[in-house]
Amino acid sequence: MGTRPYTISIPKQTGARRLAGVVVCLCALLGHRHTDAKDDVVGSLKLLNDNGAWSWFEDERIIIDPTHGKLLLSSVADASGTSGGARNGDIDIVSLDLQSDQVERFVLDPSLQADDHNAAALLIRPDGRYLAVWNTHGSTPYHYYRISNQPGDVSNWGPIQLFDNNAGTTYSNVYRLSDDNGGAGRIYNFARTIGFNPNYNVSDDEGETWSYGGRLMSWTAADLQGDPNYTGIDGRRPYVRYTSNGADEVHFITTEDHPRAYNNSIYHGYIKLVEGVPVVFQTDGTDLGPLSNTSNSSLKPNSFTKLFAGDADNVAWTSDIELDDQGRPFVAFSVQKDDAGVPTGSGGFDHRYFSGRWTGTTWDVHEMAYGGSKLYAGEDDYTGNIGLDPDNPNRVFISSDVHPATKTQLIGPDGKRHYEVFRGDTVDNGATWQWTPVTYNSSTDNLRPIIPAWDENNVAVAWLRGTYSTYTNYDLDVVALINPPDLNPEEVLKVDFGATGQIVQDGFAQFTGSTSAASPQSMAFTTDGEDLEVEIAGDGLSFRDRGDDIAGPLGRVQDDFVFAQSELSLTFDTLAAGSYHLVLYSHDRNFAQSGMEIRLEDTPLGQLITETGVDPLVGTASARIAFSSDGLSPLQLILKSTTGDPVVLNGLELYTVDFASPPDSLAGDINGNGVVDVQDYQILLRYMSTIHHGKLPTQTYALGDLNGDLVTDFYDLAHFRIAFESITGNGRLTDALHQVPEPAAVMAAGIGISLFCLQSRQLATRQVAHEAAQNSSLPCSSPRTMEN
Repeated sequence: MGTRPYTISIPKQTGARRLAGVVVCLCALLGHRHTDAKDDVVGSLKLLNDNGAWSWFEDERIIIDPTHGKLLLSSVADASGTSGGARNGDIDIVSLDLQSDQVERFVLDPSLQADDHNAAALLIRPDGRYLAVWNTHGSTPYHYYRISNQPGDVSNWGPIQLFDNNAGTTYSNVYRLSDDNGGAGRIYNFARTIGFNPNYNVSDDEGETWSYGGRLMSWTAADLQGDPNYTGIDGRRPYVRYTSNGADEVHFITTEDHPRAYNNSIYHGYIKLVEGVPVVFQTDGTDLGPLSNTSNSSLKPNSFTKLFAGDADNVAWTSDIELDDQGRPFVAFSVQKDDAGVPTGSGGFDHRYFSGRWTGTTWDVHEMAYGGSKLYAGEDDYTGNIGLDPDNPNRVFISSDVHPATKTQLIGPDGKRHYEVFRGDTVDNGATWQWTPVTYNSSTDNLRPIIPAWDENNVAVAWLRGTYSTYTNYDLDVVALINPPDLNPEEVLKVDFGATGQIVQDGFAQFTGSTSAASPQSMAFTTDGEDLEVEIAGDGLSFRDRGDDIAGPLGRVQDDFVFAQSELSLTFDTLAAGSYHLVLYSHDRNFAQSGMEIRLEDTPLGQLITETGVDPLVGTASARIAFSSDGLSPLQLILKSTTGDPVVLNGLELYTVDFASPPDSLAGDINGNGVVDVQDYQILLRYMSTIHHGKLPTQTYALGDLNGDLVTDFYDLAHFRIAFESITGNGRLTDALHQVPEPAAVMAAGIGISLFCLQSRQLATRQVAHEAAQNSSLPCSSPRTMEN
C-alpha cells in the first residue's frame, strides 16, 4: 500500500471580503455597530483536515508532542467530503505545528474503509517516533500499524504491518506502561475482538511486533438470557473507554452492551501492575484477580464497580474517562431518557450528560447538562458527545443541539437546529456547571469534541464541523482551537414577555402589556445601577399569557409572549458601549409558529424558527446573536416573519461578553505563536486601516486589533510598539522595520503620530472621543477598508 504525504496550507482567517475606499476618522468609527453573521467561534479556528471523522471508542485519537511542539490526530475520510471518492476510506494522521500553524497530513492507509470507527490510536515511543494503530469496523481480523521513521515527523513512515486477531477487530486503544516488562516498558492495545468483547494485544519492542495478550472480560449470549434489561436485539458487546497513568495502571469504564440492546448501567474498574503482574480491581481496590492471559475471562461488566444504575428510562453509554493529579478517575457518559431501549427510532430526543469522579471513598455522580437529540434515525443514542479535559477535572467540552442548562433548541441562521460546542466549568466538584458557548449561531453542526493531555497552562480542543449523516456518510472538517479565550459572559438583563398579571419565569424581569397594547411599548430596567430602556413595537402589538406552563426549565417563558402581525422591532436605548450576546426565545404552546428573520439595521443576523408549535419534545426555540454597541445611540433589532404570519417573542437574555487578555509580555503576539516579532508586525501592515465588520474582539485580535475597538489602525501600532520594545529594548522596532516591505517607511512615521494620539486619548470614554472628533486637528484619520 502506497503513501501520500502532503501539506495543507492554512491561510490566516480574514472572515470576509474587504471593501476599499472608505475614508473616515477613527473617532467617527466609534459610532459604527459591528455584527456577526453566522458560524461564530470563540477564538481563532484552525482547520486541521478538510475531510475526516472519528468515533469515540478508539484512543488516543489526539496527542500533544511537547518535545517537537506538535499536535497530532487521526481521522477517516469519506466520499461525501472534500475530494470525494479519491479520499474515500483514507486513514489520515495530521500534525499541527504549535508555533508556525503549519498543518501536514499523511495518509496512513489509503482507501481502507469509509467508517469513522477506524481512526488510528496514536502513541509517542520513548525514541520520539510515533506509533499508529487502526482497524476496520470488524470486517477484517487485523489491527494495522505503522511507525514513523523520524521523531516529530509525520511525513515519512515505515510500511503498513498487520497483526491477526483471528476475529473481527474494532476500536484500538493503545497505552504504554513504563513499569511493565521488568521496567523496559510494554505497550497494550485494548480492542474489541474475540466474542465482540474487549481483548488485548501486547508489544515488548515498542510496537515493532505484537502478540495476543488475553481477554479483559467475557459477556456472551448466555449471560443475557432471561435478563429483563436485555431488549433481545444485537447483544453481548460491552462499550469500553480507557485511560492510563502511563506507568502501571489502565482505568476503564464500561456498559453491559450497546444501548439499543440493553438498559445499560456504567461500571468502573482498573488494571494495576502488582509485582510485575497485571491485576484487575474494582474502584475501591477490591482484587478481582490477575488479568486473563487467555481468550477466556471470568470477569463480566457487572464484575466492576457500578457508578450509575440504568433502567428502561435511563439507558447509559460511555463517553470519556481521565485521571486527576492524584490518579483518581473522573468520567463522563450520556443517558437516554425518552423511549429508551426502543429500536424503532421513536426515542433519542432527550439525552442527558453526566459526570462523575471518585473521591477516594465513593463515586460522586451528577447530571450536568441536557445533551439534546440523536444525530440521526437508527442510532437513537448517538449524541454530539462529551470531551473531558485530562488536565482539569473541573472543565469539560460538550456538543448539544439544545442549551445545556435550559434545554432550548439552538437555531442557526439557516433556521435549522444545530449542534454547538460549549465549555463547562464547575467550582463544586461537578455538582453544578456553568456553560459558555465555544461555537454559536452556526449553520452547520459541531460534534464530538476531544481534548488531548497537555499541561495545566494549555488546552487544545478539536471537533468535527459539518454534516454527519451516518458513521459511513459524512462531510466534516476536523477543526481545533488552541488556548481559546474565555468568553466571560455577564448577565445584563433577562426579560419574560407576557400579559399584565402573568407569572414570571424565575430569574427573569417582566415586560408586560395588554392584549390591545398601543404601539410602541417601552420599559426601563435597572442594570448595574443604570437604567436600560427597552422598547418593543409592531403592527397589531399584543401581549398574551396562555395560562398554562410547559414542563421544562423555561416553562413559563414558553407560554407568555408578545406578538405583532408580521414584524416586531426591539430597541435598546442607553446601552453601554461594548460587545453583547442576545438570546431570543420563541414558542407558542397552542400553535405552530412563523419563522422570523433577525436583522440589525440592514444586516441579517440569523433566523428563529421553532421545530413544532405544540409541546416540542426538545424545548422552546432560541437563537444567539452577537453585536457591539457604540454606547451613543439606540440599537434596534427587527424580527420579521418569513411567511407573513404573526411574529411571537417569548423572552430574551442579554449578556456582555469579554475576552481574557493575553499576558502582558505577549500583548503583541498577533499570530499566537508565542513570540512578538516581525511576523506580527506584518499582519498589522496587512490589515492597517481596516474596519472589522462582523467580528468580535477575540477574532479581530488576530487581524491586528490590539486595543479591542474592532479597527486596526495607528493606535494598535502604538500598542504593538510598546509590547515589542518592552521585550527587545527601546528603538528596536525601528530596526525591525528594515526587515519588512516598503510600507514600513510609512508605518515608521506613523508610530510617532500614533503614540501621541494614544497618549492623548488613552483615558477618554467613547463619548468624549466622539465629541472631540468634531474639532480634532490631530493627524488621526486615515484611509479605511471595511470588512463585511
